[in-house]
Amino acid sequence: MKKIIVKLLTFIIILSMLTGCWDERPFKNAKIIVGVSFDQGKNENIESTVLIPTVQGGGIHSETEKLQTVTTEANTPLDVRNHLDIMVSNSIDPSKLQVILLGEELAKKDIYPILDVFYRNAYNNLNAMIAITEGSATEVINTQPANEANQSKYLVGIINAATNTTLYSGENLQMICAELFEPGEDFVLPYLSKSDENNSVRFSGLALFHDKNFTGEVIRHEDAVLLTLMDGHKGKQSRITRQIPKKKDYDVYNYVTIDVLKNKKDIKYQLDQNKITIDLNFSVRILEYPPNQLKEIKNIKELTKTLEEELTKEATSIIKKLQEANSDILSLGRKAQAYHYNEWKQMNWEKDYKNLEIIPNVKVTIKDIGIID
Repeated sequence: MKKIIVKLLTFIIILSMLTGCWDERPFKNAKIIVGVSFDQGKNENIESTVLIPTVQGGGIHSETEKLQTVTTEANTPLDVRNHLDIMVSNSIDPSKLQVILLGEELAKKDIYPILDVFYRNAYNNLNAMIAITEGSATEVINTQPANEANQSKYLVGIINAATNTTLYSGENLQMICAELFEPGEDFVLPYLSKSDENNSVRFSGLALFHDKNFTGEVIRHEDAVLLTLMDGHKGKQSRITRQIPKKKDYDVYNYVTIDVLKNKKDIKYQLDQNKITIDLNFSVRILEYPPNQLKEIKNIKELTKTLEEELTKEATSIIKKLQEANSDILSLGRKAQAYHYNEWKQMNWEKDYKNLEIIPNVKVTIKDIGIID
């Protein structure tokens, strides 16, 4: 009898430790959305399009996934969901959301009211990528090249490719949350545009933000790698192609392509003189250089000087554009507050940032010239 009681108690204890399914949410009772776009609608409301995956086909090997698109207008993002719930079978579930697109006109106002609902629900996917679109976000999210079966995966793939090649830092919905509320620190988002060529979407640059608003200014994709490096981020590849002094009439000879292997940044504040110096050090590999004159040290030094001058000039131009947009992407204000508080306290960073003398200096060290003799 005693053994039976012991076994029974052991069974009850083990049973109480087993996990249950009290919070299960069967997908069969919901419509999963994997992509959503928001645009400025009529009468100050919001126009939204969602991507809903559906499986078609009879057998296991003949099933195909297709995306249903549904568009509606409402007053708020959650009100959009209420409208969608009466337009599709079952209720909308954003827990598997992969990408959020914001039209540029809507983003110029304030993006937080659009994102608020995503931060408040614990079931939402905060790893979703977010981007600004040139023109209508609805048009971009509906763009589907012939060789792409899933628009959401296609758009996420474009952003991930930009991250891998240092065109973008890779920040997602969760990562920009802190920057939305952190004074003295702004952020960028991918800027996507629709291309009539092959009915495709392209990464066109980085949308500059100040506070919670898109400034309307964009760093073009040719300069995006340099800005991302200046901000301290680096992807798997950091290729930069720049023109060099003319070597031959055949123009292809007059360019060099480098890959930044390592990047270091040192910021020196002289706020009493309204001056900030940013020293950037790049260790690079030569990937492409048709003149092939790098056997001699003097030619390497000449190319190094050319790269330093060109990249310093471009960094100066980028910083000027950041200041004109009042967009502190490099978090200079936050660092000034942390390490130079007394000087920072005497300033009005919101107004003074535009007028600071910010001087970038780019130093290049060529570590590898390739295997050509």
